[in-house]
Amino acid sequence: MKASGVTDIGKVREANQDQFAILEFETGAGLAVVCDGMGGPGGGQIASSIAVRTICDELKKTYRPEKPLAEIREQMRHAVSLANAAIFDEGLANRKLMGMGTTVVLALYRGQQVLIGNVGDSRAYLIRDGQTTQISKDHSIVQQMLDSGSISRREARNHPQKNIITRALGVESNCDLDLFEVELSEFDSLLLCTDGLSNLLDDRELGFEISVGDRQKAILKKLVSMANSRGGTDNITAVLLSNTKI
Repeated sequence: MKASGVTDIGKVREANQDQFAILEFETGAGLAVVCDGMGGPGGGQIASSIAVRTICDELKKTYRPEKPLAEIREQMRHAVSLANAAIFDEGLANRKLMGMGTTVVLALYRGQQVLIGNVGDSRAYLIRDGQTTQISKDHSIVQQMLDSGSISRREARNHPQKNIITRALGVESNCDLDLFEVELSEFDSLLLCTDGLSNLLDDRELGFEISVGDRQKAILKKLVSMANSRGGTDNITAVLLSNTKI
């Protein structure tokens, strides 16, 4: 598995509140984490930084390749729970930071097997044979509307409440992580990204650019450039995991 990441401030924001990290474990396993902070420039940056650092430190300490999948799932839940508590406690200790939080999407991979988790609206996509499938599920007002059938996917894309999320790390004392399992085939790719990218490029465009690209870094730079050319309305962060030669 090859992994690369990029983050960009975009064209509108005064600071970059996104964070990402990529770790390599033993025997070809690894971890990728992407966070999108909120709560003002200071609070958002602090929240996303705490989340990435805490999750990476905990899983680096506890991951072992011989452990069964069920135990690794619980380790991921625990790592995210620790991150949530650390952000929440920091907000309590500093009133200026109260209410800060962050989304998170993470992928722990070993061989062809990938565990994906998310809180908020940062996303994980599977790209297979040029087709893009969203693996994660947004925790947002608009997603609830979609689930109830009150709006269509086309209406959801530009809905005025699109950026209102219903779950985030650090906002409350407890936070649940949704987990998904994916078995990769040869030439599959996984994209983890913040909404600064997914709000401006649709699934078809993401799949096309990743499928036709020949190098991870070049693909990611192209995606960022496309988002910025459409206004760059938010920070843009993406990590590409490729079970391919790119």
